[in-house]
Amino acid sequence: MINGIINKLGYRPKEAAFALGSEKLLQECIEAGWLRPIVKRHKLTLYAQSDIAKCWARILAGEVPCCE
Repeated sequence: MINGIINKLGYRPKEAAFALGSEKLLQECIEAGWLRPIVKRHKLTLYAQSDIAKCWARILAGEVPCCE
């Protein structure tokens, strides 16, 4: 906890899409194998904040997620 704020470590799909900027980009990252759920059971799917940050780093480096 930093300054009374709890930092999220896991993001639900809608939150991950918001963090990446769009649901389409989230889907492309998943299909490219850049992003995998850390929890996937019943109705709960979570993506690691660190994996989302790694996706951003790859995008900022000029890579484009596409199906591999």
